[in-house]
Amino acid sequence: MELNEKQGKFILYAVAAFLAYKVVYSILRATGAVDDKNDVIADQFISSIYLTPDPYKNWMRENGYESYINNLAVRSLFAGSVERIWNAKGFFNDDEEAIFGVFRALPSKIHVSAVSYYFTQIKGRSLPDFLNGFMDSDELTFLNSIVNSKPSTFSLNINQ
Repeated sequence: MELNEKQGKFILYAVAAFLAYKVVYSILRATGAVDDKNDVIADQFISSIYLTPDPYKNWMRENGYESYINNLAVRSLFAGSVERIWNAKGFFNDDEEAIFGVFRALPSKIHVSAVSYYFTQIKGRSLPDFLNGFMDSDELTFLNSIVNSKPSTFSLNINQ
């Protein structure tokens, strides 16, 4: 099947228009002029209450453990997770899988909040700001799905 000149020009213009659309759309997304679904979800996740220390501190207070919040032993339980998240940001390459692994291992959203609390205590930066600094909207959306699969709270059941 041979194309005549008119058909060839049509195909050429269609391909050029598609490529121009992709380039312009990418630029608009990068500048924030256009949000896609994952951008909206990522923005909601970054501002999620469970990425703040408040749910953890409230849970500790409500369950009578408030005096343990700054306890060195409790802090050390979360220090490994904090370090894995911190070290996931690389100079040339980031290890998002390490971050996904940390969040997958946490049993509840209260634990996510605890990691956020100790991240700020140990590293001096908020966890949402750190994650938002190098993870793209697709990665943040995936992280959101991991956190949303967790129960909101948990019980220690230490009296059983």
